[in-house]
Amino acid sequence: MTLNLDIRIKYLQEGKSRRGLADEIDVPEAVLRRFEGGKGVHPKHALPIAEYLGVNVTDLPQFAAVTEQTA
Repeated sequence: MTLNLDIRIKYLQEGKSRRGLADEIDVPEAVLRRFEGGKGVHPKHALPIAEYLGVNVTDLPQFAAVTEQTA
């Protein structure tokens, strides 16, 4: 399973909505939607997403793609 699907499964199992999670981790709901869709995540939003998933920021493939584009 990929991290973009893991986040959706996790928040749904916890009884949260995407908006509820976005409020909890202080990122825009649109960022979570993009992440779930496999799109890039801006570095400033990568850390809260990674912490929620219990992984390192560098484990987020979308984060790696964005940092390569901005480098």
